[in-house]
Amino acid sequence: PIQGKFDLIIIAHCLDELFPSTKNEHFDKKTAFIKSLFHYLKEDGYLLLVDSSQVDINRQILSMRDYLVQERIPVQA
Repeated sequence: PIQGKFDLIIIAHCLDELFPSTKNEHFDKKTAFIKSLFHYLKEDGYLLLVDSSQVDINRQILSMRDYLVQERIPVQA
């Protein structure tokens, strides 16, 4: 199990492997996973999410970004 608080957590090119789908059917699971990572960040920590620029995956990431903004989670870019 992961313990402690971190300055930076990097999630790179793994959401599609953790939640495989050609559609956005795992949106709730992906967003719940991303939100759970904030528990492990220090107060001024960052979560860096890097993923494909492939059209379908990029649309999913942009949808997730929009959701996180609606949840009042700060998004840098």
